[in-house]
Amino acid sequence: MSFVPMGHVDYEEEDDGWGVVQGDKDLLNAFDELDAALYVQPEKELPPIETSNFDKNTPAELVIHHDDDHDHHDGHPKRIFNPALQVQRNTFAQNALLNFARTVGPVNKLCIMGCGEMSLERFLCPRMTEISARNVLSVDIDERTLAVGNFQIESLEIFFLNVILDRLINENPVTFYRQTLTENDSFIKKQLGLPVLYQVFSGNIIYEDARFADADCIISLEVIEHMTLEEVQRFVSVVLGLLRPKMLSKNVPGVFRHDDHKFEFTMQQFHEWIRAVNADFPQYRVDGPHYVGKLRGFENLRGATQFVAFVQISPELILARPLGTSFMMVQQLAALTGFHGVQKRVVRQAFTEWLEHNELLEAALKKDNSSSHWEIDVAKILRHAHAPISFVVKIEPRAAADTIRLLCGLDTILIEPVANPNAVIIPGYYTKQRLLATLTNSKAF
Repeated sequence: MSFVPMGHVDYEEEDDGWGVVQGDKDLLNAFDELDAALYVQPEKELPPIETSNFDKNTPAELVIHHDDDHDHHDGHPKRIFNPALQVQRNTFAQNALLNFARTVGPVNKLCIMGCGEMSLERFLCPRMTEISARNVLSVDIDERTLAVGNFQIESLEIFFLNVILDRLINENPVTFYRQTLTENDSFIKKQLGLPVLYQVFSGNIIYEDARFADADCIISLEVIEHMTLEEVQRFVSVVLGLLRPKMLSKNVPGVFRHDDHKFEFTMQQFHEWIRAVNADFPQYRVDGPHYVGKLRGFENLRGATQFVAFVQISPELILARPLGTSFMMVQQLAALTGFHGVQKRVVRQAFTEWLEHNELLEAALKKDNSSSHWEIDVAKILRHAHAPISFVVKIEPRAAADTIRLLCGLDTILIEPVANPNAVIIPGYYTKQRLLATLTNSKAF
């Protein structure tokens, strides 16, 4: 099964009778598609790695902005570039994707070929919604490197946004909804995109794989200098001739830095190489070259890294042909972007419908010496949710109960469930009509 992104969603604040606002239906369907894609099992296991050197509690920012650009003298690291060259490369690639999303269209399908330890994927995690990413495919020939990258991307709390929000909600739901959402409104709004499926593959990028075809963007950083020139030519032919992305962005070092480089391009050689590629693939226009990583005293070198992008202008000139599958999938991960915003509206819809179909009977009141209340199991409420079951099962009962409590202004009532912590507690002096009116008029979300 291949994952087919739905594309960009426009959010329209108009109820279509489905139970939630238009746009939420697309989000729910996207989660359903995501679950279906995740049923596909990896084709191969990554080798085990020693994880004691990785701190699971490392702040996300440090994992995202992984810094390995040091020169070593007498065993002591000395910074050469500031910011680190890896950060500068990733930032350039990120800006290229953001510009593509603004000027060409959403980057629903992003492929990273020669991903290494997935430094770019980690760097892009907080910005995926801004480029409308739905499917991110990464491939590298070194499975141990893939295992390290996979471990680190799983460590990112920001990658699983729902973990952050669940923790904040559970610590203090009232403060979260009334203070955190207000103070971090721009951050929360950035997470109103569609969920993202990350797929990791093991394979040699000089061979084609149909799952990488027709991407919006393919990015390849710090890769081709590790190939022979013959392999580079084959790689370019595979990408531009067979996979046919809307944009290919790649770079090569402009200065020799590592013994494992099989070649480097001077600025003149890079220009000549770009012209040769463009002559072979006239359906692409050239953007570049661009230079990243400048050093004081070496301004004549422009930069340590040379970038170029090939942007598709005439897709009709490309003749399609059947493609095989050369890579082995080793991992799938899901970033549940957009989940909490839809969850709140689904819970509102489900509780409204539950109230419409049920009465608050006096015989069901639970009484003590000073007060009385109804105790409603959240599971019964969620049976009324107009959403795919694959989405509903992700809703934490406690989070749903807190959502209802805040929607209906019940957070000021100091009644906590004893028998069932996943229950909605309704004071005995509330009426069904009052709750329905509050749900209709509530501005909590």
